[in-house]
Amino acid sequence: MNRARLYGKKATQKQITDEIYSLITGNGSRPYPLSITDTARLLGVLRQTIYQYIKKMKGEKSIHPSLNYDQYFPVKIITK
Repeated sequence: MNRARLYGKKATQKQITDEIYSLITGNGSRPYPLSITDTARLLGVLRQTIYQYIKKMKGEKSIHPSLNYDQYFPVKIITK
């Protein structure tokens, strides 16, 4: 199985997806969301790679793009 790298260490697709989610939504080590461009720079990948992970993520995690589509935010589902 081909393993990708995250911060220079081998990582699974799930670990990479979780890290991208944390970075673009502002959950985790950074208190603010990063743009797609900033996330790609931080991880050392192309923006297209980040968009591919986001596309995979849409079935698993609730995220919603901002008006300029360069940032994504978590969607909170409110139930009564």
